[in-house]
Amino acid sequence: MPLKVHIGSNPPELAAIIALMQPGDVLTHCFNGKPNGIVNSAGEVAQYVRKAYQKGLIFDVGHGTDSFSFRTATLARTAHLFPQTLSSDIYYRNRLNGPVYSLAVCVEKLLLLGYRLAEIIPMITTNPARIFKLTHKGQLRRGYDADLTIFQTVTAPQIVVDSTGEERIATTQVIPTYSVIAGKVYTCCVDK
Repeated sequence: MPLKVHIGSNPPELAAIIALMQPGDVLTHCFNGKPNGIVNSAGEVAQYVRKAYQKGLIFDVGHGTDSFSFRTATLARTAHLFPQTLSSDIYYRNRLNGPVYSLAVCVEKLLLLGYRLAEIIPMITTNPARIFKLTHKGQLRRGYDADLTIFQTVTAPQIVVDSTGEERIATTQVIPTYSVIAGKVYTCCVDK
């Protein structure tokens, strides 16, 4: 199994953490806007981060209450450092009070940043299943677990907020309608 490392405030310094990580290890909260993040004091993605990414370090969004910055995510995208997985780091408080609310809102934020749905869906299905060796997850195939969410996309502007409080207008809403868990169908009740 890969090592999944939560990054946040220092110490230790991110450079020291990344130096210990191997290709295939996962850096979660990769787009936080904290001083100990992937963006250096010059406002660019640090060179050691770029090298680690090129060698196979896996980026996970891991949004969370304090760990997603539109600015950082935009700088990373411009530098061609793309997340391979999208997780929400959701819990009671950031589900009710934001800025996470749901995995659907996290998808909306990546759509806002210019990712296509065809790029995002693997981040929440096949990629995590492959990375964490979940052999019966992440695909709609015979013999795989039937755990899935059916959603619709609607063109409707809404304000979305990152973990730094920056607001942006998203034009696409992702609305879960049904979930299937262990073969049982549930109607989704989404309250944003």
